[in-house]
Amino acid sequence: MSDAPDLVLELPSEAALANVVRAVVRALAESCPEVRLDARDLDEIEVVLQEACTNVVRHAHRNDRSKPFRVDVRRLPDALAIEVRDKGAPFDLASVSPPEPEALVEGGYGVHIMRAWMDEVSVRREGGGNVLRLVRRYRDPARRKEATLAGRL
Repeated sequence: MSDAPDLVLELPSEAALANVVRAVVRALAESCPEVRLDARDLDEIEVVLQEACTNVVRHAHRNDRSKPFRVDVRRLPDALAIEVRDKGAPFDLASVSPPEPEALVEGGYGVHIMRAWMDEVSVRREGGGNVLRLVRRYRDPARRKEATLAGRL
């Protein structure tokens, strides 16, 4: 199996382009039978991608359109793996904790959502930038239905 991504998107740092990333990744997943994700899985991945791309544009690149960000998607045998690459300052994922529930603040929930809805969330430095790795494993449809009925999902 090749290590090359199945899909590469390189876009200027513009918040509205997160919608392009979401749509393209969803279309790829829906058109490939080996990607075993249902509509709910894809909805959650779209929200996570929105958060990831928005964080790159706002925080890593400070809305500087001249700094492109890149999204790589790999269809693995057991999961969909997405890497969001930026050219921002080092980012320590471990230092991010969710806002206190009673604070009722707008923003600050992105990393918490990523951790809740993805099976793997990590950041590494590479080539002078950050690589956010997001992995969503395929679930057995029968087990997912059982868990949903039991109120566990």
